[in-house]
Amino acid sequence: MKKIVSLILILCVVLASVSVFAASNEVVIDGEKVEIAEGFGEVAVAEDVVFIPIRFIFEHFGFQIEWAETEQLVMGADENGAMIVLQVNNNLFFANTIEDGGKIEMEKAVFLNNEQGRTYIPASVAAAYFGYSAQMDEETNTLMFVK
Repeated sequence: MKKIVSLILILCVVLASVSVFAASNEVVIDGEKVEIAEGFGEVAVAEDVVFIPIRFIFEHFGFQIEWAETEQLVMGADENGAMIVLQVNNNLFFANTIEDGGKIEMEKAVFLNNEQGRTYIPASVAAAYFGYSAQMDEETNTLMFVK
């Protein structure tokens, strides 16, 4: 009996430590539905933080995104000279358009979903960078960027 109870407790601890990862490809920006194309990732919730694929959201706002595999860096630039740099497993977001030293410390680090080959940033950080707030409608499982 002790073995069964111990096994159940261990199973509970393991399951509790696994991140919940609810996914969606629905994003609403300024009231307009923007769908993440198949193969480009999805909106995800992990450890109570909403994440969005970096390439999707930055390209939506006119950035060209590059990936440096060796350093696991995401780099981007737009036609107005704005530049960003993010690194997997790093919670610093660097951009030449950010005041106070050009960086923001994010609540969670950028992560790489190896199955998808996509990097993710907390949606709240991406939204704030573009002048929005991020709100997750849990009823419809839709991420909204609202001014």
